[in-house]
Amino acid sequence: MLDAIARTLRFDPHERSHLFTLAGAADTTVADECEAVEPAVHLILEQLEPYPALAVNGRYDLLAYNRVWASGFPGVDDIPVEDRNILWLMFTHPQWRKTIVDWDATAARMVAQYRAAMAEHVAEPAWKSLVARLHRSSPDFTAFWDRHDVQAVPSSVKRVRHPDVGLLNLHYTYLWLDQRLRTRIVSCTPADHETRRRLERLQRLLDES
Repeated sequence: MLDAIARTLRFDPHERSHLFTLAGAADTTVADECEAVEPAVHLILEQLEPYPALAVNGRYDLLAYNRVWASGFPGVDDIPVEDRNILWLMFTHPQWRKTIVDWDATAARMVAQYRAAMAEHVAEPAWKSLVARLHRSSPDFTAFWDRHDVQAVPSSVKRVRHPDVGLLNLHYTYLWLDQRLRTRIVSCTPADHETRRRLERLQRLLDES
């Protein structure tokens, strides 16, 4: 019955996992049957290289990414699926705090955007559960959340410090996939010539490895 509910409501793996947890039942479905995104999305992410790209939903669950994006966050492939959430990693994973250059401004903006998006999902346990986990794990998150800021428009440029090629200035563009889940591809394109050059060098490094 739980499987039928999850399929009918088109739950992603994070929502499905939470449904089974609330019911106190084990989810025995083979992982491949509950892919976060369709194979076509993975192909699009691949074709966007040498530019970093990822797919997320409205809760910032990390659904898919290309190897250029993953190279900026070593060990991301080993993170358990229930922890593959950009907001969670921003506040609980030291490597992410080091990689995001303007961490305070970025974190504050993401919390405000999450609060704005949550207005449409206030009755959904998965949204409230993430907030509760963050409150328990991160005083920084609680401080930002208690501001009650609401901001729906993202910054057009973000700065990240890649472990192999250094500082990258990136334009972020959303390509929408599912309006209900607010699932989208986030493509990161160079904001300057030096970033373009560094991304091309990064792709060559990945091809050689």
